[in-house]
Amino acid sequence: MHNPKPSGYRSLHLVYKYHSEKKDAYNQNMLVEIQFRSRLQHVWATALETMGLFTKQALKAGQGAGYVKRFFVLVSSLFAMRENCPIIPGTFKDENELVSEIEQINDQYHLLEILSAIRVALDHENGVKLDKKGYYVLILNYITRKLRIRYFSPSQIDEANTLYTQIESNHAEDEIDAVLVRAASFSELKAAYPNYFADIGEFLDLVQAHLK
Repeated sequence: MHNPKPSGYRSLHLVYKYHSEKKDAYNQNMLVEIQFRSRLQHVWATALETMGLFTKQALKAGQGAGYVKRFFVLVSSLFAMRENCPIIPGTFKDENELVSEIEQINDQYHLLEILSAIRVALDHENGVKLDKKGYYVLILNYITRKLRIRYFSPSQIDEANTLYTQIESNHAEDEIDAVLVRAASFSELKAAYPNYFADIGEFLDLVQAHLK
């Protein structure tokens, strides 16, 4: 966190190796990664991933339009200032200059408006009762901006895996993105994967407050 990446990403990642006293444990020596980041860092990462998902740019991997990447780098420095953390290399140390460049990019490319539109346009298809424990397959369509949610009970892990694998193999390079998660309830699911629900209102509010 004290050495932010040039991309603007700020987080602390720790990797652990699982060890069991049972020799036949199937997940023996499995690596487990834990990410630590503040609320602002999480809000920033969520907005970046949401923008990447809907514009089909691999922003997380450092790819995509230069002005989009620059915008998020600047906002990351702005958030870093709020937390008294080091700013991103190559950005202004003065808050007013940071805000000025963010305004210039947004005035030209309307990135905040795009994020707002994504947030409003995403249509939740909640056709089943989701507030229960089990497996959820989230299927996000970039083009129609619709999210379908398939629920599977705890005993239906094989069916859930089959559907997920099917989607991944059939839509490897087009407009569909999917993820398979286990959660105790729909509320827990939404909290864990806010990017799939376009929960980027906090990011918009924080940035827009500086631009006023």
